[in-house]
Amino acid sequence: MDELIKALRQPALMNHPDWPTVADMEMPARLSCYYTNEKGEEFYWDDVPVIKLDLHRLLLVVEGRHGDPLRMDVHRISSAKNTATGASCQDLFHELARLWRDTHAE
Repeated sequence: MDELIKALRQPALMNHPDWPTVADMEMPARLSCYYTNEKGEEFYWDDVPVIKLDLHRLLLVVEGRHGDPLRMDVHRISSAKNTATGASCQDLFHELARLWRDTHAE
């Protein structure tokens, strides 16, 4: 119960003064990136569809190979590229992680 109350008291990412800059960055519809899981194993994800970004837990939800939703901690994503344009979108994830740290510091 204490954790739930603590989570509810956390300020939202959208209240951060730098949020407008991040909100203007393009979220890719399809993504290629490296992801390091909790065991420290790194995997390459190629051209995965992005379902949504969960700003409350800072998770990127992508569509797995079998259509199942997979949740990726944004802090563990590296070398991210927008598959449609080939442009790097790693700055977006770095900025989201920075705002998350700023708003969720204990």
